[in-house]
Amino acid sequence: EISLGLVGSEMCIRDRFLNVMKMLVVPVVLVSLISGVANLGDPSKLGRIGIKTLLLYLLTTSIAITLALCVASLFQIGVGSNLTTDSSVLIPPNTTLSETFINLIPSNPFKAIVDGNMLQIIVFSILFGVSITLAGEKGKRITSFFKDIEAIIMRLVIMMVAITPIGVFCLIANLFAKQGLSFIGHLVSYFFTVLAVLVIHVFFTNTFFLSVLAKLNPLSFFKKMVPAALFAFSTS
Repeated sequence: EISLGLVGSEMCIRDRFLNVMKMLVVPVVLVSLISGVANLGDPSKLGRIGIKTLLLYLLTTSIAITLALCVASLFQIGVGSNLTTDSSVLIPPNTTLSETFINLIPSNPFKAIVDGNMLQIIVFSILFGVSITLAGEKGKRITSFFKDIEAIIMRLVIMMVAITPIGVFCLIANLFAKQGLSFIGHLVSYFFTVLAVLVIHVFFTNTFFLSVLAKLNPLSFFKKMVPAALFAFSTS
């Protein structure tokens, strides 16, 4: 009875922790993108920066996915773990490429925000940010407003990060309660595989693009990126 009670408490904390993380995603993306695009100033810059960013994102993501699949297949990560899928999770129906592009533009941005449709939220945020820039002096007042909102949202994120160790503990404890301590071997192999691929991607892929495309000294770049990288790693 005691063990069942502990598992129940951990599940309760786990679910609340996950809800907190989900709660933050939409406001962070929405406000950060609107503020970032509005602060670019010249909309023509957004076009050039946007295209380069999209192409680079697709390229580096493709490389990262390929690395991860190759390493996971090579070391047979997860084989024999017998994890079950939550039956409440529904797999969305297949859509064509043209339908995917059409669905990028929300017919109702408020519905996209409520549903947490991230692609539609991103498109709306970019368009809204460009519109603020084109609005001139009136847009500057709105830009200042969103900068203040962004600072408040980030303060909320930092507050929530404080409870992350408790939430992660409950997630892992609940996993072991269901799967048994023997599962720790699979989890450790998964963890170090992810870590290894991240190291390869950062210090080989990113170093190559920094040197060749950006003409930057990778050592100087990584040194200045340490605070942001540590924050991202500790909250991922």
